[in-house]
Amino acid sequence: MKTLKVVSIAVTLAMLCVTPLQASQNNAPPPIVIDTTLTPLPTPQPGPPTFPGTETEQPPAAPPPPLHPSEMPWVWHPVSVVNEVMYGFNAIRRTYALPPDINPAVISQADFEMAGQLFRFAYILQQPVTNESFMEARVTVSVETTNNDITEILSRLDSEMAYSRDGFTGTLVLNLHSISTSPSGSRSTTTTATRQRTFPHLSSPDNALIPRTITDGGRTFTLTNVDWVSAAGVPVDNQQQATSFTAHATYSAQVTTTRTTGYVTTAEYIGTVFRTMEGTTFFTAVFLGEPIVEVWLEPDPIPPAYEPNNDFEEPPELPPALPPGLPPEIPPELPSELPPEASQQPSNNVLPFVIGGLLLAGIVGAGAWFGAKKFYGHTVEVYSNNGPNNIAKAGTLKIDVKVPQPEIDLTDLAIKYPSTLNKYLIRIPLRTVEKLVNRTIDIKLGEQIFEVTIPQNALMQSTFELPVDFTPVDDGEDYDG
Repeated sequence: MKTLKVVSIAVTLAMLCVTPLQASQNNAPPPIVIDTTLTPLPTPQPGPPTFPGTETEQPPAAPPPPLHPSEMPWVWHPVSVVNEVMYGFNAIRRTYALPPDINPAVISQADFEMAGQLFRFAYILQQPVTNESFMEARVTVSVETTNNDITEILSRLDSEMAYSRDGFTGTLVLNLHSISTSPSGSRSTTTTATRQRTFPHLSSPDNALIPRTITDGGRTFTLTNVDWVSAAGVPVDNQQQATSFTAHATYSAQVTTTRTTGYVTTAEYIGTVFRTMEGTTFFTAVFLGEPIVEVWLEPDPIPPAYEPNNDFEEPPELPPALPPGLPPEIPPELPSELPPEASQQPSNNVLPFVIGGLLLAGIVGAGAWFGAKKFYGHTVEVYSNNGPNNIAKAGTLKIDVKVPQPEIDLTDLAIKYPSTLNKYLIRIPLRTVEKLVNRTIDIKLGEQIFEVTIPQNALMQSTFELPVDFTPVDDGEDYDG
């Protein structure tokens, strides 16, 4: 198909070279058409007449005031510029560091010239960077219980808790040493307390002989009742007369009792939390250069000015100038057909032009075919790994990226450049990686065929390196390329 395209291009160029020569012999030149429409002169505007030398000169317009630095547009400059060779071209990689709120459209994609080459924008790469920060977080929680039993308190507290605040997230752990319990409420009750006292051997049942108050347990009790009992007596006038008395006194006091109705427990959770924020994004603009080819055209020679030989020789007369607005004189029409004698004369000038046109078309077509074959072909480099610091290039292999599952066959190179460790390194250029990313390729060595998927992050490298290990593995183990 490519050979047919080259032949068709060569034939087309040859026909283009021959066609003007045939037209110059068989066809008459087209007639010259001149527009004779007169252009009206501009109508003078009404106003006061002006005379030569009296025109009023207008003062030049004042230049605009300079912009304040705060009003000038911000220009983003690259943080690094790298010159390298890519795909056989001289490439320049400009890397910009842009904050998250800046549109990457501010990156210049205009062509530029440098060192005799014209650099054109090819593509742009993006590499986001995140900022991570951490801190120690503490959270205090409270729970209510009916008593201060530590077993019941721990059953009400979780051992861990999730933390999410101000973008920080993480897990906090209960600090057992921070647990503290205190009463949360109480209830007061007032009752009457009594005490009994006995006073024996009293001479008479007189309450004045009984103390009015007593103290018990730091509390004062007041006398409220006295019971008298005769302890001994003597007969007088046939009647028993008491001679000794015993008093049983009762004392009472108002007692207020306070009872706790509940407890509140506070505990602290502690841990390290993290926050991830979007940071600066690095954009790399890639420009590919090509040499600038300058074509110099020789100007037509200028005829020398007329110089008379003597004072008596006058210059030739020129045609009279036409008034403004009139068309120039139309030249006479040329004959549309050549005389028979001229058409029958052979032309000796045609054959060299035809041969030259065919040769030029063949050279251009062949160069375009070989250039397209070289530029659009995809190849990979294979290196033989024989141990540390002993990696040698084995050769270059072609890979067809148009098939559903491309294949890289290392069999022939492994015979010429065997690896003692059965390990090889395949370097795939970025242009080929762009065709293979997220696709599965077969790597073949003899009867061994391994399937490898090209990862997405391979686009972040100018050349993706793929190590392959063909060391025999034990039964039951899977190969991990």
